[in-house]
Amino acid sequence: MYIGKGMQRSILVGLAIASILSACAGAPFATVSPSPTPDRLADLRRPLQATELSSSGTCPIAHGIYAAEFPGSQGFAPGIGYVAYGPGPVAPAIMASPEAAALSFTKMPKQDDQAFEKIIWLVAPGTVGPILVRVIAADGSRAKFMSGSDLELAGPGTHPTGYVYFPKPGCYTFQVDHSHGTQRITVLVRP
Repeated sequence: MYIGKGMQRSILVGLAIASILSACAGAPFATVSPSPTPDRLADLRRPLQATELSSSGTCPIAHGIYAAEFPGSQGFAPGIGYVAYGPGPVAPAIMASPEAAALSFTKMPKQDDQAFEKIIWLVAPGTVGPILVRVIAADGSRAKFMSGSDLELAGPGTHPTGYVYFPKPGCYTFQVDHSHGTQRITVLVRP
């Protein structure tokens, strides 16, 4: 029987395809797993520590200055409104008294049974970002930001990043980790 050149070519191509398919049939398919996203803030994730209550059980509340007096702050009126709390280059600015960083759980608006408060973050000039902020209560419970349990600040300036959600009254510590160290600012959320 005579097989023409065209037919020979078709047979050879068919055999080649069959050979490739049979070789692949026994081999498992390679799957590509997504690589885990690297944690850009890993070096800043220092152990989270709540401020201890005093021996009498009181919350050692932070004292502050009017936000307009904080180094590098912008857009605040002198002597009224927001108060910046804390001893370091990063401060939460809250509508409260300079004498005591205290809020009222009852008076704050609620969402899903959590009280929330608008906080504006101030970062002094020369502070290198990123900056990691987390919140923990004296009893170990956590407050959250609109973005989740962590807040990232890029660097110097005024950051109107939104709200903090407090699950219940208590003594809360804002732990701020940055390239120069860790600072803690204590806020009382009264019942």
